[in-house]
Amino acid sequence: MNISEKIMKLLDDVAAKNEEQQRLEESGQPFLGIFYWIDEPGHEELLWEGEYARLVEPRSGVRDYWRTHQSYWIQTVSKIRPELRSKDYKYYPRGRVIQLEDGKFEIYADRHISENSSILSEIRSEFRLPYDVKAFTDGRHYQCHVCTGKMKR
Repeated sequence: MNISEKIMKLLDDVAAKNEEQQRLEESGQPFLGIFYWIDEPGHEELLWEGEYARLVEPRSGVRDYWRTHQSYWIQTVSKIRPELRSKDYKYYPRGRVIQLEDGKFEIYADRHISENSSILSEIRSEFRLPYDVKAFTDGRHYQCHVCTGKMKR
């Protein structure tokens, strides 16, 4: 295959991927991913990143977005919200949306999220999840600075 053929194949692959993304967007497909709930005086915001559930390969029967909160915080959040750079990635309440083998979705999150129906509603909306998706507090894993008592505002 010469260079022109390789370039044409690459362009065809990109176009096919873009078409698939457009179909998923139009069909309202749900997302899997990670999120933070930023709660500052006068400002509340859900920051999240994810991928269409259908595009995530299952591992051990579970579909789970590949990225960690730490890498998302360092590589993305600190760039789009530079005023948050001084905060540790564990500072704010955070969580994750996964899909189980039976097709059901679950939200694992800090208790400040899992016990707040309005935040859960926003997460369900952004990730395009069914209303009946269960939210769980995942022990110590997603605890924010208030829960751990280790970091001060």
